[in-house]
Amino acid sequence: MKLKFSKMHGLGNDFVVLDGVRQSIDLSPEQLRLLASRNFGVGCDQILLVEKPSQAGVDFGYRIFNADGGEVEQCGNGARCFVRFVHDQGLTEKHEIRVETTGGILGLRLEADGAVTVDMGVPVFAPEKIPFLSLTDELVQLLTIGNEAIEITAVSMGNPHACTWLPISIRHPLLLGAVDRVTFPLSAAGQCRLHADCRTAGDSTACFRTWGRRNAGLWFRRLRRRGRGNCARPARLASACYNAWRRAYYCLGRRGHIRADDRPGGYCLYRRNRDMKSEEIAKYLQDNPQFFEEHADLVARIVIPHPHGGRTISITERQMLSLRDKNKLLEAKMDELLQFGEENDTISEKMHRLAVAMIAASSFQSVLHTLNFHLRDDFSIPHVALRLWDRSDNTDELPEFANVSEELQVFAETLSQPYCGSTSGFETSSWFGDAAEHIRSQALIAMRSGGGTVGMIALGSEEPQRFYVGMGTLYLERLGEMASAALVRVLR
Repeated sequence: MKLKFSKMHGLGNDFVVLDGVRQSIDLSPEQLRLLASRNFGVGCDQILLVEKPSQAGVDFGYRIFNADGGEVEQCGNGARCFVRFVHDQGLTEKHEIRVETTGGILGLRLEADGAVTVDMGVPVFAPEKIPFLSLTDELVQLLTIGNEAIEITAVSMGNPHACTWLPISIRHPLLLGAVDRVTFPLSAAGQCRLHADCRTAGDSTACFRTWGRRNAGLWFRRLRRRGRGNCARPARLASACYNAWRRAYYCLGRRGHIRADDRPGGYCLYRRNRDMKSEEIAKYLQDNPQFFEEHADLVARIVIPHPHGGRTISITERQMLSLRDKNKLLEAKMDELLQFGEENDTISEKMHRLAVAMIAASSFQSVLHTLNFHLRDDFSIPHVALRLWDRSDNTDELPEFANVSEELQVFAETLSQPYCGSTSGFETSSWFGDAAEHIRSQALIAMRSGGGTVGMIALGSEEPQRFYVGMGTLYLERLGEMASAALVRVLR
């Protein structure tokens, strides 16, 4: 069996996403476990299945399977991947969709900036709906683990969670089925870092963001409304979590926001910001130079890899190295430009001598001699040949007026600049006589007068790269213009 799949992640929680709309999918728990295996399968925390809806008013079915093959009710990070997947795969063009899960209906929205917002619905604290076996509806419950009593709060966001200060077992007789556990280690400064273990999916890099922050705020407000005096310790936890929830909370270099809606029922909206691109960061720093003044200590603390070794250096030292390397490149470029300038001066001097000599030539043969002599001695071009289209009675015996094909004349007419390259396929190779078999590269220059093409000059070399495609042809064009003017003058 072959299935098409996509690999996606939300804040580090990775998923294998399957399109059950355009292909038939019916996987057993054993097949799901194999697919999720990081050793023998694709590897993922959970498998997400997109299906056709089974009821009106819903766009898709959304099923979630943990790595052990068991189906679960809810996954907020998976829901964000879900909406991107159905858009990227062309399954919908709607920016706001409703999906059905075993835990209820979810509202998903793709924002204009690429972020995804998930309406997680109403948090459920009623024990019988979580489910959590309890004789009371108190927010804080006691669980006896061995000889220790642990305070927890049970809550469901479509899937059950047990929230506590310290790690607890995933299973407990009062927790009817597996639950996600969320723990809150408290620092000496009174700040808490939320940690999540998602049942059989294991430690989560992101679920502590989606559950902890959104429910901490709601939990805090619920405690505040109840006014329980004996809830000081849980209230301290809720207050710490609420403060964390109100800030932008970072994880693995990415940022998301949780917002508890003030609508009746306290809906939770989970919004994931799109990752900033390096170009956007660079533009921000360019547009806000005051950043470096406001965070001068940060710039001093940042260390980055040395460009020429394995050690790290400060960003200031790296800037100095970068400027030094830039200076070296500029110096090399300047040396190269100076060399080109000197070479151009030399070529210009040679072209000047050629022009003076051709002006002094008074006959057709003297022009040819001058052209051959200067190209051979000044420019080291060993083979020169030319052909002229128009013939007169006294030129029939000259090789320069030998017949050329109509195709070559058309080719010369269409040349906007000299041709440089191989001799293969050109009849011009025969113009070089006995040396023809040794010619490996050539330059073909059209000669023009009065707006029309009157002939062609061929320059040949035994070196394959003497005349090559893409080389500069400015001086070759000037050579063609001078030779045309001189030859037309003496042939009148």
